[in-house]
Amino acid sequence: MTERLTRKELLTRSAKCAAGIVAGGAAIDVLLRNKSIGAPAAPAWPWPYQALDVEKVRILGHDLYYDSANGGGCGYGAFGAILQALKDAVGDPYTTLPPQLMYFALGGAASWGTLCGALNGASAAISLVCDKASCTKLVSELIGWYTQTKLPSALSNECAVNNAYGVNKVSETLAQNVSGSPLCHVSVSLWSEAAGVATNDPKRAERCARLVGDTVAYAVQILNDHFSAKFVAGYVPPADVAICESCHTPTATNPPSTNGKMECVQCHEAPHRENLATPTGN
Repeated sequence: MTERLTRKELLTRSAKCAAGIVAGGAAIDVLLRNKSIGAPAAPAWPWPYQALDVEKVRILGHDLYYDSANGGGCGYGAFGAILQALKDAVGDPYTTLPPQLMYFALGGAASWGTLCGALNGASAAISLVCDKASCTKLVSELIGWYTQTKLPSALSNECAVNNAYGVNKVSETLAQNVSGSPLCHVSVSLWSEAAGVATNDPKRAERCARLVGDTVAYAVQILNDHFSAKFVAGYVPPADVAICESCHTPTATNPPSTNGKMECVQCHEAPHRENLATPTGN
């Protein structure tokens, strides 16, 4: 049956409808002028830091390496371990970041074998909580430590033997080696040679998982020291770096210039290796 409206009812309903349109239009206008209503302001950088438990982060880094359901791998494991620890200790704004942000770092960036994903992920976390000068100082220390330390560490090997990890794939002591380089290609290849295994061997994967744990543990250690004003750099560049740079300076044209901190002779054995005993000669 068709509803019959009196003139008074029609005017009343029309007035309500008009009021709703005006209110809705005003709300839309406010939202368009300020889209951030109801959303927290972006936190100022660097983000807040709170001292973290080094050993808990070591375990977490190892275990997240195997978290293939959510990303997995070295970059994800390293960044995710520090991120998760900061989520637990600080909360926001760390709850807004996905650890998958660093998934690209797997295998030295999409398996290109460049900067080790453990270093990549840990360095990203450092840059999140430190100003530029402090970040550069701490990341340089982290990379230098990585190139001169026997990895996996005795402590991470011990964790495996004692089944202390949340994910226990290989419960035995693994071979250790010094990579001399922050590059994934060099680090993995030299370790695989030292251990006598192929790079697709489960022991090699476990080595990288332990290396992730070791790397984030050291990253947290130097962060804790930095924020408590106790940080002292331990890395000393190899002598050959200074010797080579005495001629191959960043401004040189002949001989050609160089820029970097990595050990030179690991890749550049010729033509000046015989001169490395002294800083003279080219």
